[in-house]
Amino acid sequence: MTSTTVGALYSQVSFLDTLFPGLGVALSYIHPLTSRKSHLGARLLCIYGLVTFLMRFAHGRVARIVEKYFTFTVEIPYTDDSYDILRNWVQSQPFATETRSMIVTLGKRAEPGNGATKNTLQYSPKNLRKTFLYKGKLVYLRSVSEEGYLHRERVFLSCMGTSNGILKEFLHDCQVTLEKQTESKTAIYMNSDDRWNLATRRGQKRINTVILPEDVKNGFFDDIAKFLDPEAVAWYVEHDQLYSRGYLLHGEPGTGKTSLSLAAAGKFGLDVYAMNLSKINDATLQKLMSKLPTRCVLLLEDIDAIESAKTRENSDAGSSTSSSVTLSALLNAIDGDVWTRRLSSA
Repeated sequence: MTSTTVGALYSQVSFLDTLFPGLGVALSYIHPLTSRKSHLGARLLCIYGLVTFLMRFAHGRVARIVEKYFTFTVEIPYTDDSYDILRNWVQSQPFATETRSMIVTLGKRAEPGNGATKNTLQYSPKNLRKTFLYKGKLVYLRSVSEEGYLHRERVFLSCMGTSNGILKEFLHDCQVTLEKQTESKTAIYMNSDDRWNLATRRGQKRINTVILPEDVKNGFFDDIAKFLDPEAVAWYVEHDQLYSRGYLLHGEPGTGKTSLSLAAAGKFGLDVYAMNLSKINDATLQKLMSKLPTRCVLLLEDIDAIESAKTRENSDAGSSTSSSVTLSALLNAIDGDVWTRRLSSA
């Protein structure tokens, strides 16, 4: 073999190594076996192995190129409301119960204002991989469990094409479906650490089921209606005023405080966010307040669990952390500028 031939062969191998890393080394071992002096079976086996290697490598390479340049993907995190929208759709599909790997949890559905809970079995697919047709387009659904969490996951929707429009349409249809299913229900969220989680959806509370003097009840609802009026919102924005309305409901347990709040939420189409002050601290309170939507009913429970600054100072002597909310932090959260910022960004 001349030096020119060796140089040409070496340049070809180097070029192939650029396209298929490691192929040049493999060819250097295979080449002697493919010569006419080698056994026919050995040559066929080498050719088969080479073809298999190239096909597998090409498949992975092509898949990565397609994913990078021709695939659109959206992520739905566990902590966002869009996760509930997609989960509702998944649970309505036949494949949700046919998957071989599932998570079953004994969930506790609780309502604010009382200690009653109802245990319900909840099933959901684990690490789901599913391809389905939507409006004639292939959509790939994939869920991945978050590291360190048993029941939290990240969900990805992917499609091929020149835009992600089909994914937006799909999620919009899922949202419309859920809204139709729950249009006559009130969503109740409860805090878990520094997150709001959907606890339940219940039928809207009727006003006539709230036992209160008619003048008090009507005055309460009329005041809320005036506050939610678009002209009132414009006035708050124009005068740079804090856009919030607070009511102090007091009385013995079972006198209708929670029922009145739920009736107001149902009448005006608002979701309820129930915060138990006895189970959070100042930092968690601020985070929860910052995550509230523009329009909602915030129900603060166990208001008597808060501490004054003096009590906090005495109880925290020798401790760098506290496990309860102080009065000053609560007042700052209620009267803070978080409401003004949310209104201006709405």
